[in-house]
Amino acid sequence: MRNPRFWLILTALICATHLWINYPALPERVATHFSGDGRADGWMSRASFAQFQLGLTGALALLFVGIGWLIKVLPTDAINLPRREFWLAPMRRAETIHILQSELARFGAALMVFLLGIQETTIRANVNQTYRLGMLFPIFLIGFLAFTTIWIAGFYRRFR
Repeated sequence: MRNPRFWLILTALICATHLWINYPALPERVATHFSGDGRADGWMSRASFAQFQLGLTGALALLFVGIGWLIKVLPTDAINLPRREFWLAPMRRAETIHILQSELARFGAALMVFLLGIQETTIRANVNQTYRLGMLFPIFLIGFLAFTTIWIAGFYRRFR
């Protein structure tokens, strides 16, 4: 499937399912914040952690879908885009809006994968009682930063 909105919703559902599956294994007090060296330095209850994770996942999914909908109804002046007058001219507007919606959903899906990685490393640190992020976190972070760099370059290349 090539529909980025589908992938955005699917990755959000995977994040929620991942949390639901792992919730029973979490301790009552969950390490939720980690210092630069990967050691836990912030804690919250298991229920608060789950509520925060689900709220963040849902809010971000709604944000990316909502912004995609909003750009459809915004006036041309309210959309910040290189060469806006060209890309949002009446003959190109529908196609450009579709591209913007797809790109927003694609970025949102990548962000959900990154959040899933953070969620997994946090869960592992708590279930294994190491209270350290481990080596997966830098891998997820570097991957997300690489994706973001490529995504931004592709976006500007498309709309120059």
